[in-house]
Amino acid sequence: MLRQGIRKGMISRPAPGQLPKYVWTVDGNADVYEARTKPGQETVYHGYRLSDDDRHMRAEVLSEWNKR
Repeated sequence: MLRQGIRKGMISRPAPGQLPKYVWTVDGNADVYEARTKPGQETVYHGYRLSDDDRHMRAEVLSEWNKR
């Protein structure tokens, strides 16, 4: 899923010479996931499904995902 988000360009703007801090992806059920780097371990991502509390971000990611 991480690769799928990267391929679609669903990433935060990385600092020069660094990896993106965030990557977003959507599964086959239209569930939105966010992966973020761990502090001090910028090459290690931790991913989770966005909850109902994040409904605005979910809607934004789904909208952009469907455009790509």
